[in-house]
Amino acid sequence: MKKIFFIFTIALLFSCSDSVEIPTSNVSTSDIEGVWNLTSLTSEVNTKVTSLDSSYENESITTHGEEYNFSFNFSQNPNVYTTEGTLNVVTETVINDETETTKHEANTVQGLSTGEWKVSGKNLIFKKGDNGAIQSKFTIEWFSKNKMVLKRNLSENKVKNNSFIVVTGASTIILER
Repeated sequence: MKKIFFIFTIALLFSCSDSVEIPTSNVSTSDIEGVWNLTSLTSEVNTKVTSLDSSYENESITTHGEEYNFSFNFSQNPNVYTTEGTLNVVTETVINDETETTKHEANTVQGLSTGEWKVSGKNLIFKKGDNGAIQSKFTIEWFSKNKMVLKRNLSENKVKNNSFIVVTGASTIILER
């Protein structure tokens, strides 16, 4: 009976090994290396513009992906990423209670198509160009051998043309092997 329990325990342990979460602070470059398929893309951005005459405009943009056939390939030495494929992006824009929905085919995700990458703490950083400027920085929210959840928060305040602009939002990308 003890042998059966032991064998069952070992089988269960090995059958679950691909889904074991790795603490996001311990994710390494070698953990990221390889091909990752995009399985989910969501984004919500809210903008409020207030002018000096106290008029305001609210804008909300919600985006999600459909019909995914898109992947990221992360290589090491040098740390370069490329993308391949397409997906459909559905965008719903609401400006002062008026809604418009569009759908288009995309071959990039949030402007990411090729460049350098690195892991820094709990962050996956995408760089573009010769100057190594950061293009996007995502927090690794969840990581296992076969699944990675990336999130980017947006919070920006600026003044332009005598108007105060507040932009807030978040994007989530889920990749699977």
